[in-house]
Amino acid sequence: KYYPEYESKGPIIEAMIRNYIKRDSVMMDVGCGRGKETTIFYKNEVNMSIGVDISEKVIFNDTIHFPIIADACKLPIADSSVDLVVSQELIEHLEHPEKFFSEVSRVLKPAGVFVFATPNLLSWKTVISLVTPYSVHKKLNRQLHGTNAEDVFPTHYRMNRIRKIQNFMMANNMYLDKLITWEGTPRTLTFNRLTTYIDIFVTTLLRNKTMFRNFRELIVASYKKPK
Repeated sequence: KYYPEYESKGPIIEAMIRNYIKRDSVMMDVGCGRGKETTIFYKNEVNMSIGVDISEKVIFNDTIHFPIIADACKLPIADSSVDLVVSQELIEHLEHPEKFFSEVSRVLKPAGVFVFATPNLLSWKTVISLVTPYSVHKKLNRQLHGTNAEDVFPTHYRMNRIRKIQNFMMANNMYLDKLITWEGTPRTLTFNRLTTYIDIFVTTLLRNKTMFRNFRELIVASYKKPK
Protein backbone atom coordinates (compact mmCIF):
# COMPACT_ATOMS: atom_id res chain seq x y z
CA LYS A 1 0.00 0.00 0.00
CA TYR A 2 2.73 2.50 0.99
CA TYR A 3 5.64 1.12 -1.03
CA PRO A 4 4.39 -0.60 -4.20
CA GLU A 5 7.85 -1.47 -5.53
CA TYR A 6 9.13 -4.81 -4.25
CA GLU A 7 12.62 -6.17 -4.93
CA SER A 8 13.88 -9.49 -3.65
CA LYS A 9 17.54 -10.12 -2.84
CA GLY A 10 17.32 -13.52 -4.55
CA PRO A 11 17.85 -12.27 -8.13
CA ILE A 12 20.76 -10.06 -7.00
CA ILE A 13 22.58 -13.01 -5.44
CA GLU A 14 21.72 -15.33 -8.33
CA ALA A 15 23.06 -12.85 -10.90
CA MET A 16 26.37 -12.66 -9.02
CA ILE A 17 26.67 -16.46 -8.88
CA ARG A 18 25.84 -16.85 -12.58
CA ASN A 19 28.86 -14.71 -13.48
CA TYR A 20 30.99 -17.72 -12.55
CA ILE A 21 28.96 -20.86 -13.25
CA LYS A 22 30.53 -23.04 -15.93
CA ARG A 23 29.31 -26.28 -17.39
CA ASP A 24 32.52 -28.19 -16.63
CA SER A 25 33.07 -26.82 -13.12
CA VAL A 26 32.92 -28.33 -9.65
CA MET A 27 30.96 -26.09 -7.29
CA MET A 28 30.17 -26.23 -3.59
CA ASP A 29 27.27 -24.55 -1.76
CA VAL A 30 28.16 -24.17 1.93
CA GLY A 31 25.34 -23.70 4.41
CA CYS A 32 22.82 -24.67 1.74
CA GLY A 33 20.39 -26.53 4.02
CA ARG A 34 17.56 -28.05 2.05
CA GLY A 35 18.02 -25.56 -0.81
CA LYS A 36 15.49 -22.98 0.33
CA GLU A 37 17.78 -19.99 -0.31
CA THR A 38 18.73 -20.71 -3.92
CA THR A 39 16.77 -20.61 -7.17
CA ILE A 40 19.63 -22.22 -9.12
CA PHE A 41 19.33 -25.92 -9.89
CA TYR A 42 23.05 -26.62 -9.87
CA LYS A 43 22.61 -30.22 -11.00
CA ASN A 44 21.75 -29.01 -14.48
CA GLU A 45 24.38 -26.27 -14.74
CA VAL A 46 27.71 -27.68 -13.50
CA ASN A 47 29.67 -30.91 -13.83
CA MET A 48 29.54 -31.63 -10.10
CA SER A 49 27.74 -29.86 -7.24
CA ILE A 50 28.39 -30.42 -3.54
CA GLY A 51 26.17 -29.19 -0.73
CA VAL A 52 27.58 -28.78 2.78
CA ASP A 53 25.55 -28.07 5.89
CA ILE A 54 25.76 -28.90 9.58
CA SER A 55 22.07 -29.88 9.48
CA GLU A 56 20.82 -33.23 8.25
CA LYS A 57 18.30 -31.30 6.13
CA VAL A 58 20.99 -31.05 3.47
CA ILE A 59 20.15 -34.60 2.37
CA PHE A 60 16.79 -33.26 1.14
CA ASN A 61 18.43 -30.59 -1.04
CA ASP A 62 17.61 -31.57 -4.62
CA THR A 63 19.55 -28.69 -6.21
CA ILE A 64 22.92 -30.43 -5.72
CA HIS A 65 24.44 -33.82 -6.58
CA PHE A 66 26.23 -34.69 -3.35
CA PRO A 67 25.00 -33.60 0.11
CA ILE A 68 27.54 -33.62 2.96
CA ILE A 69 26.76 -33.12 6.65
CA ALA A 70 29.74 -31.17 8.00
CA ASP A 71 30.89 -28.04 9.80
CA ALA A 72 31.61 -25.12 7.43
CA CYS A 73 34.87 -24.51 9.28
CA LYS A 74 36.05 -28.11 8.73
CA LEU A 75 35.21 -28.89 5.11
CA PRO A 76 35.85 -32.56 4.25
CA ILE A 77 37.06 -31.56 0.79
CA ALA A 78 40.52 -32.00 -0.76
CA ASP A 79 42.84 -29.05 -1.30
CA SER A 80 42.48 -27.18 -4.63
CA SER A 81 39.55 -29.31 -5.82
CA VAL A 82 36.65 -26.84 -6.28
CA ASP A 83 36.13 -24.16 -8.96
CA LEU A 84 33.34 -22.21 -7.26
CA VAL A 85 32.26 -21.90 -3.62
CA VAL A 86 28.91 -20.28 -2.84
CA SER A 87 27.64 -19.14 0.56
CA GLN A 88 24.30 -17.41 1.05
CA GLU A 89 23.80 -15.70 4.40
CA LEU A 90 25.95 -18.11 6.39
CA ILE A 91 28.91 -15.99 7.53
CA GLU A 92 26.89 -14.01 10.08
CA HIS A 93 25.97 -17.25 11.88
CA LEU A 94 29.57 -18.46 12.35
CA GLU A 95 31.41 -18.02 15.64
CA HIS A 96 34.73 -18.33 13.82
CA PRO A 97 34.22 -17.04 10.26
CA GLU A 98 37.98 -16.61 9.77
CA LYS A 99 38.30 -20.42 9.87
CA PHE A 100 35.63 -20.72 7.19
CA PHE A 101 37.39 -18.20 4.93
CA SER A 102 40.65 -20.12 5.35
CA GLU A 103 38.89 -23.36 4.43
CA VAL A 104 37.38 -21.77 1.32
CA SER A 105 40.81 -20.60 0.20
CA ARG A 106 42.21 -24.08 0.82
CA VAL A 107 39.64 -26.01 -1.25
CA LEU A 108 39.51 -23.58 -4.19
CA LYS A 109 41.58 -24.31 -7.28
CA PRO A 110 43.89 -21.62 -8.67
CA ALA A 111 41.62 -18.99 -10.32
CA GLY A 112 38.72 -20.39 -8.27
CA VAL A 113 35.96 -18.06 -7.07
CA PHE A 114 34.15 -17.54 -3.79
CA VAL A 115 30.71 -15.85 -3.99
CA PHE A 116 28.86 -14.93 -0.83
CA ALA A 117 26.03 -12.80 0.51
CA THR A 118 25.87 -11.64 4.12
CA PRO A 119 24.24 -8.82 6.11
CA ASN A 120 26.21 -5.60 6.51
CA LEU A 121 27.02 -4.75 10.12
CA LEU A 122 26.89 -1.03 9.26
CA SER A 123 23.24 -1.34 8.24
CA TRP A 124 20.69 -0.07 10.74
CA LYS A 125 18.64 -3.22 10.15
CA THR A 126 21.59 -5.41 11.14
CA VAL A 127 22.20 -3.31 14.26
CA ILE A 128 18.58 -3.87 15.30
CA SER A 129 19.00 -7.58 14.64
CA LEU A 130 22.22 -7.64 16.67
CA VAL A 131 20.61 -6.20 19.81
CA THR A 132 17.41 -8.25 19.50
CA PRO A 133 17.28 -11.36 21.74
CA TYR A 134 17.24 -14.65 19.84
CA SER A 135 13.81 -15.62 21.23
CA VAL A 136 12.34 -12.33 19.99
CA HIS A 137 14.11 -12.84 16.68
CA LYS A 138 12.26 -16.10 16.12
CA LYS A 139 8.92 -14.60 17.08
CA LEU A 140 9.31 -11.54 14.80
CA ASN A 141 10.47 -13.62 11.84
CA ARG A 142 7.40 -15.80 12.19
CA GLN A 143 5.03 -12.80 12.48
CA LEU A 144 6.61 -10.54 9.83
CA HIS A 145 8.00 -13.00 7.30
CA GLY A 146 6.26 -16.31 8.02
CA THR A 147 9.60 -17.99 8.81
CA ASN A 148 9.49 -21.14 10.92
CA ALA A 149 11.40 -20.98 14.22
CA GLU A 150 13.56 -23.94 13.14
CA ASP A 151 14.83 -21.86 10.20
CA VAL A 152 15.97 -18.93 12.37
CA PHE A 153 19.53 -19.34 13.66
CA PRO A 154 21.65 -17.38 16.16
CA THR A 155 23.80 -14.63 14.65
CA HIS A 156 27.23 -13.28 15.63
CA TYR A 157 28.20 -10.80 12.85
CA ARG A 158 31.95 -11.24 13.40
CA MET A 159 32.97 -10.78 9.76
CA ASN A 160 30.28 -8.45 8.42
CA ARG A 161 32.04 -5.26 7.44
CA ILE A 162 33.42 -4.70 3.95
CA ARG A 163 36.84 -3.53 5.11
CA LYS A 164 37.27 -6.38 7.60
CA ILE A 165 36.28 -8.95 4.96
CA GLN A 166 38.66 -7.37 2.46
CA ASN A 167 41.62 -7.43 4.84
CA PHE A 168 41.06 -11.03 5.88
CA MET A 169 40.49 -12.29 2.34
CA MET A 170 43.73 -10.70 1.15
CA ALA A 171 45.52 -12.39 4.04
CA ASN A 172 44.15 -15.68 2.69
CA ASN A 173 45.36 -15.05 -0.87
CA MET A 174 41.90 -14.06 -2.18
CA TYR A 175 41.27 -10.86 -4.13
CA LEU A 176 38.08 -8.89 -4.74
CA ASP A 177 36.49 -9.32 -8.16
CA LYS A 178 32.97 -7.84 -7.75
CA LEU A 179 31.12 -6.12 -4.91
CA ILE A 180 27.49 -5.04 -4.57
CA THR A 181 25.73 -3.51 -1.59
CA TRP A 182 21.95 -3.88 -1.71
CA GLU A 183 19.06 -2.33 0.19
CA GLY A 184 15.74 -4.13 0.06
CA THR A 185 12.10 -3.29 0.57
CA PRO A 186 10.86 -1.63 3.81
CA ARG A 187 9.85 -4.40 6.18
CA THR A 188 11.70 -3.98 9.47
CA LEU A 189 9.54 -1.29 11.12
CA THR A 190 6.18 -2.09 9.54
CA PHE A 191 4.30 -2.16 12.85
CA ASN A 192 2.14 0.92 12.27
CA ARG A 193 1.76 3.79 9.82
CA LEU A 194 4.34 6.08 11.47
CA THR A 195 7.13 3.49 11.71
CA THR A 196 6.33 2.28 8.20
CA TYR A 197 6.83 5.82 6.84
CA ILE A 198 10.14 6.03 8.67
CA ASP A 199 11.20 2.70 7.18
CA ILE A 200 10.21 3.87 3.68
CA PHE A 201 12.12 7.14 4.05
CA VAL A 202 15.34 5.51 5.25
CA THR A 203 15.15 2.70 2.69
CA THR A 204 14.60 5.13 -0.19
CA LEU A 205 17.54 7.24 0.95
CA LEU A 206 19.88 4.26 1.17
CA ARG A 207 18.81 2.88 -2.19
CA ASN A 208 19.03 6.13 -4.16
CA LYS A 209 22.09 7.85 -2.70
CA THR A 210 25.45 6.27 -3.57
CA MET A 211 27.08 8.13 -0.70
CA PHE A 212 25.24 5.73 1.64
CA ARG A 213 26.10 2.53 -0.26
CA ASN A 214 28.35 1.22 2.53
CA PHE A 215 25.37 1.33 4.90
CA ARG A 216 23.02 -0.84 2.83
CA GLU A 217 21.75 -4.04 4.38
CA LEU A 218 23.36 -6.74 2.24
CA ILE A 219 26.91 -7.36 1.02
CA VAL A 220 27.17 -9.50 -2.11
CA ALA A 221 30.73 -10.12 -3.24
CA SER A 222 33.04 -12.41 -5.20
CA TYR A 223 36.70 -13.10 -4.52
CA LYS A 224 39.21 -14.92 -6.72
CA LYS A 225 42.35 -16.92 -6.06
CA PRO A 226 45.33 -16.14 -8.27
CA LYS A 227 46.02 -18.47 -11.20
